[in-house]
This record gives sequence, structure tokens and C-alpha cells, in this order.
Amino acid sequence: MCRRLEGSQVEALGQWPSSPHVFRPIPSYQLHLTEIKQIPEDVAELSGVLHFRVFPGPPNYDCVEDGDYPEGCWILTLDDRSKDILAGLMSLACDAKDDEIAIEVDKQFEDALERYANAHVICMGNVHYAETAHHHTPLLLRSCRVALNESP
Repeated sequence: MCRRLEGSQVEALGQWPSSPHVFRPIPSYQLHLTEIKQIPEDVAELSGVLHFRVFPGPPNYDCVEDGDYPEGCWILTLDDRSKDILAGLMSLACDAKDDEIAIEVDKQFEDALERYANAHVICMGNVHYAETAHHHTPLLLRSCRVALNESP
């Protein structure tokens, strides 16, 4: 059952096992699962121009030429309609709208995006906030589907 929900946001209910160590309890990180359910996520359809960009990574996240590891990322430069969709979806103020959103895809599908480089595309997926220094835009689109936009 868990394999079917892999990669989804879930709510898990269960019980922590009691520790057999009386004098010095050792925490157990295994939950005896009693119930699991998927948390529904809103799917957004955003359009714009898809680019591949290299950002500086560890150790300083400053400059690739100075020795930082290069981190490649697919970026969707949003059109005005998509900016308005994001502002409503993420409850952003109008002045806080950003022009770009990173496309987050599995490594196995990154090569497939090359055929859409510098093209007007429509991306459908789940929008979420950046969580780590490896996320180079404030918002990310966990992409489910990418297609050419016939009416840019």
C-alpha cells in the first residue's frame, strides 16, 4: 500500500513501539502503521518559456567560477496569466509575484525536457515552496506533465 503512495504527501497514523530498555530508553524510529491516507494537492497549469540554467551550489552557493559545484535546474519563465494563477494559489501579494518557477522532475525524465528547451510550454503539477538551498526559486512546480503551448 505504501508503494502506491510513494512520492505523495501523506498522513500516517500509528503507534510508537515501547522501548525494552528500562534504564536507558533507546528511541525507535519505526512506526507501527495503523492508517495511511494521501493528502490531496492542488494541481496548477502554468505556462511560459522553459530554460535550463546553471546555479552555483555547495560549498558557498556563490560562484561556479570560484569553485562552487554547478547545479543545473529547469526554469519556467511565467507569462502574466500564470503569475496571476500563482498569486491566487499561494496567496501571494501582487508585488511578491516572481517571474520564474523551478520545474522539479525525477532524474529519469530530465533528458526528456531537453526537447522543450526555450519553447513556450504548459506545465501541470503541484506548486510548493522552496525548502533547501538547492532550490533556486521561491516556488517549485513538481511537474506531472509538460507539453508545447500551441497558443503562446
